[in-house]
Amino acid sequence: MNAILLVTFLLLSPQAENPAQALVPADFSGTWSTVEPITPEESTQVSFQADGSVVLTREFSDSPVQKLIAKSSAVHRIDDLVIVSFSEGNVLKYRLVLTGWKMRDKKRLFGTLYLYSNNTVFNGIPISLNYSKNSP
Repeated sequence: MNAILLVTFLLLSPQAENPAQALVPADFSGTWSTVEPITPEESTQVSFQADGSVVLTREFSDSPVQKLIAKSSAVHRIDDLVIVSFSEGNVLKYRLVLTGWKMRDKKRLFGTLYLYSNNTVFNGIPISLNYSKNSP
């Protein structure tokens, strides 16, 4: 009986609440790297720059590095969502939709990287990113 009371107390105590918080815009600054890539040959980094632009870098073992830059005007925030559109010329290549959380000294972003061909979406890749470092 005492064990049941102890477990009930621990579950209902304020410390049992989820200590995670939603990220605020300042929390996004810096470089984020994939937690687990879709394939072992793939690496993805997202860098939120001080000027508001975002750099998406995708590396594959057998392909050239893809590096796209979205100007700050292509970065939109809606509540806790960040939507970044990466284009080459007038052709939309990727749209990255992210949200995230922070807890003590850990931060995580998650969302979907949408792939476009001729301005039409053809695939969506789930993505999770760990905070790596401050951008220079």
